[in-house]
Formats: sequence, C-alpha cells, structure tokens
Amino acid sequence: MKTAILTTCNTVLEANLIKGMLENNDIPCFLTNENFTSLLPQFNGLLGSGVNIMVDENDLEKAQKLLAEQEIK
Repeated sequence: MKTAILTTCNTVLEANLIKGMLENNDIPCFLTNENFTSLLPQFNGLLGSGVNIMVDENDLEKAQKLLAEQEIK
C-alpha cells in the first residue's frame, strides 16, 4: 500500500474531524505528526510539520473530492 498526504492541518482536532469524515465514507486513513504538532505548535507549516492526513494513493482522488465538497458547505 502506497500512501499519499491528503492535507496538512494545524490542529489535531481539525485533523480528527477530517479523519472521521473520511472513515465514514469508507476511506481508510491515518494521522502523522500529531505529537510534534501538539507539543510545538509554533513550528506548524515549517519543514512539513502540522498533522498530516495520509490516505492510500488509490483513494486520494476520492478523498480530495470529498474534502473539497465539505469546504464548500
């Protein structure tokens, strides 16, 4: 399974909300950098930090469309 970064969030809360939405739509995913982002929030956006939402490459397009639909509403 090859993974890809769907998006990067500034907070763990935001990332978990998106993760829940994806999982409710049968898109498996996981989060990375949760601890680093929580402990050192001043580094968000620097050197790839922030909470990354990772999805399977095969689900990336579906996840992007779903995320875009949610941002419009």
